[in-house]
Amino acid sequence: PIAGSVEYLQRELQLEGEEAQLIDLIARESSRLNKFVTDLLSYSRERDLALVPVDLDDQLRDVVNTLAHDPRRGTSVHVTLEGGPGAAWVSMDPEQMHQVWLNLASNAMEAVGDRGTFTIRWSAQADGGVVVDFVDSGPGIAAEDLPRVGEPFFTTKRGGTGLGLAIAQRIVERHGGVLTLESEAGRGTTARVTLPGAAAPVAQVA
Repeated sequence: PIAGSVEYLQRELQLEGEEAQLIDLIARESSRLNKFVTDLLSYSRERDLALVPVDLDDQLRDVVNTLAHDPRRGTSVHVTLEGGPGAAWVSMDPEQMHQVWLNLASNAMEAVGDRGTFTIRWSAQADGGVVVDFVDSGPGIAAEDLPRVGEPFFTTKRGGTGLGLAIAQRIVERHGGVLTLESEAGRGTTARVTLPGAAAPVAQVA
């Protein structure tokens, strides 16, 4: 209701100067608080997993297509997908893992800013598992901050909630996987998700 009321006032009143700045501030803070509450509920309420075999390459291509139309992506930011040979099937809850990919992608885009590269790369492992890397060319994470990244409510981003990565980590762990970060100040960041694989679904004959 607050955000809707502010949007209506912005549209109808055509404010200028300090009044326009104040109402913009209300709109931004309403959006920030809404995200915080949403993240907090997502972190505190675990939904049951609905596991199905998913073609990892197909799902990550959907993520890249979503990023191509994301207004937060700078025009000079190049997003690419690099996959291994063949298909990689993973037993996952598609909706919840899609949230993981979008959280990691959002972090990478914010790190890159208006110019740089962001690569999603996946590969199949000898044991049947898969590894997915989200690699950005951003400024990296300071060595003193890296051990704490992923802790609930710890953030180095202005206006961040510190819950996005914690939510992603919890979802990955519930899938039997691991989420790790590799970063060095001035040399970008790699978020790596390792997941157990799954057998490809058998086509049913009509």
